[in-house]
Amino acid sequence: MGNTATANSLQMIAPQMGQQHLGQLYARQMDDFNRYMGVANMGQNAAANLGSAGQNYASQAGQAYQQAGQAQAMGAMAPFQAGMGIAQLGVSALGAGIF
Repeated sequence: MGNTATANSLQMIAPQMGQQHLGQLYARQMDDFNRYMGVANMGQNAAANLGSAGQNYASQAGQAYQQAGQAQAMGAMAPFQAGMGIAQLGVSALGAGIF
């Protein structure tokens, strides 16, 4: 093992093995980095989707409250509208000479 041919072979192979090992370490680091970025992106997407869902809920709730308010207003106006309808009938009858 101690001869010159073996030493020469080791001198040629050692740098290649070192470079190969560094390449493997770098690839492993890049894989880890990409996984972490994927997890971070997943979190960002979840937060964005949650925000969109909240906006949709708020919009739908606002529309429901608006419709409820309109229904209450129409209910409050119903007796007045009924009275106006009866008055119109009276005016029409008076104009037609029924009274």
